[in-house]
Amino acid sequence: MIDYTQTHKYHSSLPNVMEAILAHPCHPSERSIELGIFNSHRFAFYFWSKWAKEKEDKLVPDLVTFDCHQDLAYPGDLEQEWLVKLDL
Repeated sequence: MIDYTQTHKYHSSLPNVMEAILAHPCHPSERSIELGIFNSHRFAFYFWSKWAKEKEDKLVPDLVTFDCHQDLAYPGDLEQEWLVKLDL
């Protein structure tokens, strides 16, 4: 997997990404929701993986994306091997 860890000491976020922590709509004083907005769908998996690893209760977070073009293809044999080997 691509490592998007920032190495520049004055840059703390992914390129073209807005991150915010919002009050939970039903429990504003007890819980929060982390929101990631980005213009490159490549970052969708980054956020999903990050949040899945941070979850203490091990419930997989929801991922909602809006994509304006059709670029989906069934993964080939090599891509399927990579997906099986992902350590999430």
